[in-house]
Amino acid sequence: MKTRNVVIVVLITNIVSIMITSLIVMAIRNDRQQTHEKEVLPAKQAPSVSGTPIASERPTVNKDEILALFDSRTESQRKKVIESFEKVMRDVPPYVGTGTKGYPYALNGQYEKAQQIAEGEIQANPDGVDSYYTLAWIYARVGNYDRAALVCDNALRRGPEFNKMRYILGWVYARQGKYDEALKICDEALRGEPYSATLYYAKGRILDLLERSEEAIESYAHAIDLKKDFYEAYVFRGFLYTKLGRYDDAIKDQKQAIALSRYDPAGYLGLGLVYDQTGNYEGAVAQLDNAITLGSFGANTDSSKQPLTACIGIDDAVIYNRIGILNVRLGSYQDALAAFNRSITARQEFSDAYRGLVLTYLLLGDRQSAIKNYGKLEKLDAEMAKSVAAFVGQDK
Repeated sequence: MKTRNVVIVVLITNIVSIMITSLIVMAIRNDRQQTHEKEVLPAKQAPSVSGTPIASERPTVNKDEILALFDSRTESQRKKVIESFEKVMRDVPPYVGTGTKGYPYALNGQYEKAQQIAEGEIQANPDGVDSYYTLAWIYARVGNYDRAALVCDNALRRGPEFNKMRYILGWVYARQGKYDEALKICDEALRGEPYSATLYYAKGRILDLLERSEEAIESYAHAIDLKKDFYEAYVFRGFLYTKLGRYDDAIKDQKQAIALSRYDPAGYLGLGLVYDQTGNYEGAVAQLDNAITLGSFGANTDSSKQPLTACIGIDDAVIYNRIGILNVRLGSYQDALAAFNRSITARQEFSDAYRGLVLTYLLLGDRQSAIKNYGKLEKLDAEMAKSVAAFVGQDK
């Protein structure tokens, strides 16, 4: 009898142990699954609309008329977004330096501090090529092209190991309108480093400035052939494909860029622009939201969240405004209001966003809010206000 009781106790103990072990294993699996889910790119987050009134009245305007007005300005709106990206091509030099402490500060707009760090590194190590490159990049970024060229010239005099300086010197020459010199110095550098992916990328950026798009695409292709994971080359080539109407190629490049660096916003922004151009409005909203939510160009930067204006030179106000317009088209009016308000937060006197608020409030039947925002729009841009005056009964 005693033996039987002992056996029963042992069996019960084993069963309990197995159950506890199973629960622990399940908990670990759930925890791992949750951790994995946290690592995946955050899904589209619905904009906060706290404090936004939900109107109970019927719309005071016809949605088709509103969409027709938006459509009449769609091309100009898209052009503004594209111009924001083109501004990066024009204003932001290609950076191919590594391991310098000043560059992250320059990315955050702290150019003076970045300059001091780069100069200190050069004093400590006069043969530090990347420190020279960073210093020249800082001068070029703030538009001091003469000073940037001087840094490059001084570095190149030190010897052929400073060949990398030709990358940025060519870009500086292009910004100064010295296009022949720009391409010549790039070709000189290529002769010295015929298998340099970064040099082909830099040459592509220069060809971008010259609006020689097909040649720029070819140069980016060389860079990618030499370095399969060249994130920036995919982004810029994808954008050029979008400009040229080669949308399938553009989508492929931007998706590849995202696969290479899923926490960088530029690929999502580029993909959003393609979807916008091709009428995939839901996809466009999702990708533009992803870009602006991530808000940090490069996982190696020392800050986790920045406006796109700061990290890649793209105007947040323009992107939020475009998200608002796309949400109007999708019938997501509360999301549209949130996006237009965020556009105004990013740029206080952005008339396009006030126009969006006027029309969206009318679609919600909130005429009072529409008129209030119309008054603000009229003060900012009387000409633009005329385009919506009839909708709010203010045409005279």
